[in-house]
Amino acid sequence: MGEAPQKEVWITAGLPGSGKSTVSKQITANRSYEAFSQDKEAEIARPEMLTWDMHRLGQSIVELNDAAVQAGRVDFRLEEQARVLIKQAAVHIPHIRQWISEQIQYLQDMAVFESPAQHKTTQGVLQFLHRLYHTDNPIQLIAVGLGEMDYLMLAVKTISERNAVNKTVASQRDVLFEYHRNNFRDDRAKFQRFFRFEGIKPCLLLVQNTKEHLQRVLKERTRATPAHAEIFEEDYVEQIILQTDPISPDEGFDKVVVVDNSQRLPIQEIIRRMQGSTTQQITEEIPFVISA
Repeated sequence: MGEAPQKEVWITAGLPGSGKSTVSKQITANRSYEAFSQDKEAEIARPEMLTWDMHRLGQSIVELNDAAVQAGRVDFRLEEQARVLIKQAAVHIPHIRQWISEQIQYLQDMAVFESPAQHKTTQGVLQFLHRLYHTDNPIQLIAVGLGEMDYLMLAVKTISERNAVNKTVASQRDVLFEYHRNNFRDDRAKFQRFFRFEGIKPCLLLVQNTKEHLQRVLKERTRATPAHAEIFEEDYVEQIILQTDPISPDEGFDKVVVVDNSQRLPIQEIIRRMQGSTTQQITEEIPFVISA
């Protein structure tokens, strides 16, 4: 009896507005594939994080303290309100400790697959998490979190990354692994090394589109979400194009499928290419944006 086919993970890449998520949904409608997205996991994980609750509690305690200072005297009503808030914060500490310890373990496990630049950032996050873990006082816990918000947000984002990675590894089917950081070479390389270590074939699905299409889609999203209008300024597309790392011939994926989404390739043709046994030959860098 022959060996079972090795599971494939398709690391999907594509700029915002390229149609990457739509293509992924259409592919996963074919039940041979499953998709896990860091962005979707972030929505699921948000209640688990509790950081926004802690932030709100922290702000309330600061406001109470400011009110007491302005009053210039001891206000027992404010003092009692502060005690209630501190008790609420203390309730969260065991749960926060649990996800901190899980994050520390995940970051330590993934560190061996990172580039030196990524490793340096990870060490900063790990040191922050250790400080947070060993903080017993709710007020100090809030102070540490709010005082190092950049590290806090990095640690929080890693929860959703960890969830998506774990589900990808556990799946019995071929998987599309979606993450906006797959647009960067160091991150593609990290996940490629990790999945290969897990005995999974890392493949790449790149969804391209024109700059004009990206601009049109992002402007439509701006009209739909006016609160985020500043995100989609005229030069936004130019900025993300400059920041994105094109696909290089030496990245070493087992398979590569490039989808020119401006041509609306039939989804069955995309799946046929993904299920083919040969690797698409890359002889030069492949950009994320193509000419109209």
